[in-house]
Amino acid sequence: MDELDKFPLLYESYSKSSEVKVSAARMPTILPIVLYHDTERAEGKTYPVGDKIKIQSSLSWKDATGAYHPVSARTVKYYHKLEAGAYELISTKTTDINGYTETEYALGETGTHTFYAWFEGDAQYEGCGEETRAFAR
Repeated sequence: MDELDKFPLLYESYSKSSEVKVSAARMPTILPIVLYHDTERAEGKTYPVGDKIKIQSSLSWKDATGAYHPVSARTVKYYHKLEAGAYELISTKTTDINGYTETEYALGETGTHTFYAWFEGDAQYEGCGEETRAFAR
């Protein structure tokens, strides 16, 4: 028997605090969408049927100070609808290191074309989306 084994040790806790739970909220995100026809901003403008519209978006999260930070490697879905019709998925893209992604769409018919970019969200970031319009004659 070791010399110290003859003295029993008693461990006690004197903590009186209640159980504490911590949870993390998902970070709020934004996804602005911009339309271009060649090098010109295309929102609210009219173009001939068949012309291509470039749809660009940039996903970022907002910190407590109000500063925005890019969100990379996340999926953004682009949708389109003509007039009051239903949205159709036209493209699925992954954001780059700057949170940026883009796709193109050819204006197939006359009327109001509405484009919608959507980030579903995940365990870390809240989902978000935005829409804008262009017209074809």
